[in-house]
Amino acid sequence: MERHDDPATERRAGDPWNEHLASGFSAAVPIGELDAADTYRFIVSVEVDGLVRSAPLEIPDPRGEGRLPSFGPLTVDGRWCVERQEASQDLAVRRISPARVPVLGARVSGSEVELELASVPATGTSFRATSGVLASTGKVETRDGRAIVRFDLQVGSRVSWGLRPWKIAATCGGVSRRLAWAQASTAVAREDVVGLVLGATQYGNVLVSSGRATGQITAVDLTDDGLSVGGWLRAPRDTSHMTLRLSGKAGEVSAPLVVAPDGRFTVLLPVDDRGGNPLSTTFGFVIKADIDGQELWLPASRTLLDGFPLDLENGRIAATVTSTPGAGAAWVRFRSRFAEDERSRRDQARMIEEYRALPPEPLDAVLFETFSGRTAGDSPLALSAELHRSRPDIAQYWSVATLATPVPEWSTPVLRHSREWFRILAGARYLVNNANWPWFFVKKEHQLYLQTWHGTPLKRIGNDVPGASLSLSYRELMVREAAAWDVLLAQNEYSAEIFPEAFDYRGPVLVEGYPRNDSLFGAGAADVRRRLRAGFDIDDDVQVLLYAPTWRDNLKGAGGYGRVTYLDFDAVVADAAVTGRRTVILYRGHSNTAGSAAALPPEVIDVTSYPDVNDLMLASDALVTDYSSIMFDYAVTRKPIYFLVPDLALYSSTTRGFYRDLAEIAPGPLCATTGEVLAALVEDNRTQFGERYDLFVAEFAPLDDGNASQRVLAKLPGLGVAAPVAGDRAATA
Repeated sequence: MERHDDPATERRAGDPWNEHLASGFSAAVPIGELDAADTYRFIVSVEVDGLVRSAPLEIPDPRGEGRLPSFGPLTVDGRWCVERQEASQDLAVRRISPARVPVLGARVSGSEVELELASVPATGTSFRATSGVLASTGKVETRDGRAIVRFDLQVGSRVSWGLRPWKIAATCGGVSRRLAWAQASTAVAREDVVGLVLGATQYGNVLVSSGRATGQITAVDLTDDGLSVGGWLRAPRDTSHMTLRLSGKAGEVSAPLVVAPDGRFTVLLPVDDRGGNPLSTTFGFVIKADIDGQELWLPASRTLLDGFPLDLENGRIAATVTSTPGAGAAWVRFRSRFAEDERSRRDQARMIEEYRALPPEPLDAVLFETFSGRTAGDSPLALSAELHRSRPDIAQYWSVATLATPVPEWSTPVLRHSREWFRILAGARYLVNNANWPWFFVKKEHQLYLQTWHGTPLKRIGNDVPGASLSLSYRELMVREAAAWDVLLAQNEYSAEIFPEAFDYRGPVLVEGYPRNDSLFGAGAADVRRRLRAGFDIDDDVQVLLYAPTWRDNLKGAGGYGRVTYLDFDAVVADAAVTGRRTVILYRGHSNTAGSAAALPPEVIDVTSYPDVNDLMLASDALVTDYSSIMFDYAVTRKPIYFLVPDLALYSSTTRGFYRDLAEIAPGPLCATTGEVLAALVEDNRTQFGERYDLFVAEFAPLDDGNASQRVLAKLPGLGVAAPVAGDRAATA
């Protein structure tokens, strides 16, 4: 064995404590000297200070780095193949029988394929391609001394969509033999041809795929404008509409698919959703074609496969491109754009150690973060805007999970967990967060930490949550967090009484209204409403419902908290069709469900990742919620609020519990079904709930007047922000 450094091994190891850079090795094994009757595994042994440990090598993931040839060249003695065993992931090889018909090359034209044989077949040899119940007889001819067998693998319109693999065999004297590539797998079908898809089985037998539509992805690149995808596609002549889709558990984007006369295409797919937010970095996406409503998975070409995995990046994001294990389709996983020496878990552990141990270099700057960097919004965004207005000379940074996350133009984004981010986190004089910093956070002596939190609580929070509904690790994290807070914001006196015990916090609580609600006031609010509705192609006469449920502690799986969708979207659409009341639903999931894989119907606009929920409140005409704190903010707009709470009894008694009885304070109807919500929408909400609405605002939003941000900043030492003039209250939109 020859050892060498392999930087990729460090990333694959996932080990934060040990170095793996020098773990790479290469070895040449003379398998030709082995007995062909057996299957052979590869055992690697490591000796350290006299201690020896041995283990079998696993077969590498064919989608990733370290892809092996599936088979060697076909000789008179047979061929060596990598053996895939159902009960084992061990890397194994064996030699298979030479009883095959060698094929030197292939040429594709439309639905026809010509295979060049290594020798002229014996008299009486017949050739046949089969795919399920379909069959095609090969025609043999000789050209320039070369034997050619030609098949027409056209399939009819009655055949189901998707690629159909054809097995090809020769029969002579009652003996059937498969046609197999004479070359090793690394030399087979490398040209990207338009028509049929050439491939091979794991033993090197020829495999040709056809279908009502066929195609391949031949190139993928990440540009400043999106994901550029090249390939070829052969579709039915009567096709009227085609799109290329980037589809996954976390959503889907698409673009028109226009095919040139030679069958080739290049499509630029967006890497942001309809709200302008970056696509998920939690789940991957498959590149598919849609042909008149029929889905077609496009496999990656051999040329493209040979380069996998592709590590791509532009100025905002990065992506890794590999292939799916079954269909071999191009699969894209977006990720944060870390430098090479920041990507591995060992790199991250090393930077954490340095951050906690080294003395900081104080910076006259403010570092903002909301919801672990998934957005730039909430009260920190309002404070950022007011600070820029009052003190544009103070540097502002935003902590973001990906550089594609939109941040205010006057600020600088810093990628969470990057080396620069650690420097700013340790150095900035002011830290502003609406949730929490990571577990390793240590507030430095020169820093002031303002915790805005993210809502007035109806449901119990922190130490008041039932033990089974909140993990011990989160409780411990919040204890450390609260100990670091210098100032905690509360929207109202009600919250100011709850927070200290809920968080075990003993510092000052600042009650000045919620900064995040400032943008609901003033002349600019009407402009935001018009701009956002226009951006979503929503006409002025369309009723917009903002559906914003909170998360459920009891709806958690391996992928995190699931989406809450008690509102029957189909019923709302059907009601709109019957009544003629045009309706659009904006779905705003809780930040804890932002990574949910649950798909939404096309009639619903997913705005879960939209940076500023206030824009959504302004664009909407009514709110449908449950126990979410958004009710206390939306009340500032004086628009109708409807409560869809089919699990009210369970949630209030077991799941989480309330500080107040929702039925006693709700400024709108409590509905158990979507039908009840639809019925309530046509009633006079102001007449029924006007007095309760006024009491609700008076108790929970008495200080929300458009100037909360300025009042809060004026209370922070060293910023030099003047307090607003007393009694100066802006008007709501």
